[in-house]
Amino acid sequence: MSYALHHIDSDDLDQLSFDAKAYSLFKHGDDTHAQRFGRSLAQGFIANAYTVATAKSLVVSVAYHATPTAAHTLRRHFISYLNRYRISQRLDPAVIVDINRTCPYGEDYATQSPNSRRRLLGSSDFHIDTIRVGGSSIVVLDDIRVTGAHEHRIATMFRMLGVVDKAHFVYFAAVRNPGVCPIIECHLNRAAISSIFGLETLIQSGSFVINARLVKFLLGNLHEEFCRLLRRQEDAFVGELLDAAIAEGHGTNVDFEKNFRFLLWEQRIRNDTVGEPT
Repeated sequence: MSYALHHIDSDDLDQLSFDAKAYSLFKHGDDTHAQRFGRSLAQGFIANAYTVATAKSLVVSVAYHATPTAAHTLRRHFISYLNRYRISQRLDPAVIVDINRTCPYGEDYATQSPNSRRRLLGSSDFHIDTIRVGGSSIVVLDDIRVTGAHEHRIATMFRMLGVVDKAHFVYFAAVRNPGVCPIIECHLNRAAISSIFGLETLIQSGSFVINARLVKFLLGNLHEEFCRLLRRQEDAFVGELLDAAIAEGHGTNVDFEKNFRFLLWEQRIRNDTVGEPT
């Protein structure tokens, strides 16, 4: 079973029932929009999937590799609203049990064709704590459904494990018209953030949460632009970016190698340690 708050029937971003630019900011770490989206998604979920929302034992999951995704911030606000509702209904709060994806995607998943998406998914395994989810209804939360490849992969895992009572896939938005090109996901991501310098105001806004997309986007930019932006950021952001890049394995990605070396050197310089970028 799946539920989406918004449906996408056209490649035209102006025809959407939600703000494409707000979505783009959310995907790059804007927690203000994540809160608004998460609350509205929870409200729609409760109203339209009532039997799921009131399941006796409920787990809410997000699939990721190492660094939290935009879906994590969406889930934080979604589950906050949902659990306040569940308590009002004298139900136990839903719990968080995430789905671990073993490999990061080196490519930008949003730019890939359906066949390429299946290839990327085929190179990674998905795992979940079967003891914690055993016998529960589970909600797998994500921001967007385009081809359904992720949903199919995770649903297959659940069927093979045989431990989940019922699985429900919940999205902020889902492509409903099969004629919509999958690249619309990329257009949505870039609706408000098309260059590295469009991020600076967001990073310094006070409502910013680092995520896997933001890390990959920064490291994939031109070296000179990356260096200029990084030099203007606070120490805490530089350290957080480095930690996330290491966790995602970007230090061994040849496409990110030069920017990663500079990031590592910048962090060392700020901490008064040795080293020049090599």
